[in-house]
Amino acid sequence: MAGRQNRVEPIGVKPQRGPLWFQLYVHLGPSAVLIGRPFVFGLANAGALGVAHGLRLKPDELEIAMALCGCATLAKATPALLFKPDRWCPA
Repeated sequence: MAGRQNRVEPIGVKPQRGPLWFQLYVHLGPSAVLIGRPFVFGLANAGALGVAHGLRLKPDELEIAMALCGCATLAKATPALLFKPDRWCPA
């Protein structure tokens, strides 16, 4: 997206699923999201095959989240996609 800077900002969440990665991208605009825990769990559960399975799942999860929001690419993701309770649930 235009105006996004290459920056490193650690955040206090553990993005383990594609939909959360997509929300982080739309809201915060990171240039990268670091993950590790799912692969450690895969390694502990099924060894190298578990890690390989995790590597196959992650892009699919992100693509599904993007498709559900109507975004063909991450460049089309804007903060307007985020749920704003005041817009939908007036007090």
